[in-house]
Amino acid sequence: VVARNIWEGRWREEVCALYTRGGHLSFYAPLTKKPSLVVSFDEIISVRECNPDTKANPLPGLHILAIDTAWRCHYFAFLEATALESFSSKLKNSLYLTKDQAQQNKAREWETFQLSLESALTGTIGPKWASVSTGRKSHQKKQRRVLNGRRLSFDLKPVSDSTVGEVTSVQSCIATYAENLLKMALAFSPDTLDATESSFIEFLDEASRLRSLPLHKIDFTSREALCIFVNLYHCLLQHSLLIAVDGLPDKRSATQFKRRSCYEIGDDV
Repeated sequence: VVARNIWEGRWREEVCALYTRGGHLSFYAPLTKKPSLVVSFDEIISVRECNPDTKANPLPGLHILAIDTAWRCHYFAFLEATALESFSSKLKNSLYLTKDQAQQNKAREWETFQLSLESALTGTIGPKWASVSTGRKSHQKKQRRVLNGRRLSFDLKPVSDSTVGEVTSVQSCIATYAENLLKMALAFSPDTLDATESSFIEFLDEASRLRSLPLHKIDFTSREALCIFVNLYHCLLQHSLLIAVDGLPDKRSATQFKRRSCYEIGDDV
């Protein structure tokens, strides 16, 4: 039994079942027979223990394990350290026995990521943020796709040090971060993107740091603030094009594409 992270700030107690023959992990909410989440061994990049600072720890006293996939890091909390170590050892052994080394190093095809990507962007049990209308004549609403949700804030270095007193110093730090993030995004092309490439995963992790961006430290009347948000807008646009689940937008789908693609920044979206 573990506490599985649903989204930032929300955890739920679930049963975790490891199927070595089927090659996957399944998570079941209380009183349910259908799994709320299935993670294939083929998706797993690494298994690691998280040791966040006491201040950043979302569940003080519990022990957190992270299972990294290309699109999302799944977090699970255990009551006892021995339970975490036992589960981690069994999972790593299963991964070693069921994965062929040649296949593990081979680049996966884009199609194999589409299902896990859509699930990672929109959530597995319901959205954190309200759905959006996809057009004037459309009454149907679609879930937002949060593109910077690979890692949680406690598992990342904050964009700026909250102990810094000078607003200008923090704002300059944010401006540099936004500029560098855009440079990283522009280094990739939708035509040649390899989602398993370490540099792309590094970009996804850097984008996840937007969750810790202190919006209240930005002087919105300054020119630097304008540069920050222009850079973030273009970064979001490039990011959206890189991982367009339904293909690149055309004239008919452009509105839906723009309204559904979003970043979670600070405590807003």
